[in-house]
Amino acid sequence: MTIPNGRTHGNTKKGGGQVRHRVPPILNVSDEVHEWNGMAGSVRESSDSVHWCGQAFRDLAWKANAQGPALLARVAREHNITLVHVSSDYVFDGTRELHDETESFAPLGVYGQSKAAGDIAVANAPRHYILRSSWVIGEGHNFVKTMMGLSGRVAKGELPKVTVVDDQYGRLTFTRDMAEAIFHLLGSDAAYGTYDLTGSGAVRSWADIARGVFDLANGNGEKVEPISTAEYFANAKNPVSPRPTYSALDLTKIEATGLKVPDWEESLKAYVTKELNK
Repeated sequence: MTIPNGRTHGNTKKGGGQVRHRVPPILNVSDEVHEWNGMAGSVRESSDSVHWCGQAFRDLAWKANAQGPALLARVAREHNITLVHVSSDYVFDGTRELHDETESFAPLGVYGQSKAAGDIAVANAPRHYILRSSWVIGEGHNFVKTMMGLSGRVAKGELPKVTVVDDQYGRLTFTRDMAEAIFHLLGSDAAYGTYDLTGSGAVRSWADIARGVFDLANGNGEKVEPISTAEYFANAKNPVSPRPTYSALDLTKIEATGLKVPDWEESLKAYVTKELNK
């Protein structure tokens, strides 16, 4: 079919009335404004943890995570463009051990509130995919790279041990896997809507993951000591943004589209090996 601007679209999906089209989709990854003290701040020895607080952060979070997606959704709606938006487990309060796409929003802090608002705005675009992720690992600064660095310092005798939070649970999401999932949805007959996407496999704590990274990097996983979130932040001088206790996402819906979701522990091994060989 043809839309008003004259660009040619593909077939109309039978029954559902959805239109597959060749107009390049809009990809929105509005996750630059992130509350790091839930992840990078989960390690006692990390010098890279950032504690976001105050009005400046709130303003920036709402602009990037809510207002930006709302503007993109308006453009997508006006021009019949598919909008792809990456969301977060922070939109939930983490009381359920496994979150599916039908769970109501219950964000605990500013970041989660702004991400939930962005999700609501994007859902107003008729042709949209919202991919909800957790514990994202990519090419930039991240938890795995921090753990690799600390493992190296422990191996050199610069640190005796590292304490990592052990009462927050989830699975890692590798950006490569996220990209492949996005292309899968765009290239298939998957219905528009929200999909959970993390690595598959076992649900672990941050401390479990840290031990795995330490073992892969230097064989010193025993140097990771668990600590509760309450203990870790007991003497915090700055406001602490709350993070969901349970961040595991249900992959049933996206797997039903035919996507084979990689096991995050296998992806972790490949990631660490690649980093070590750089």
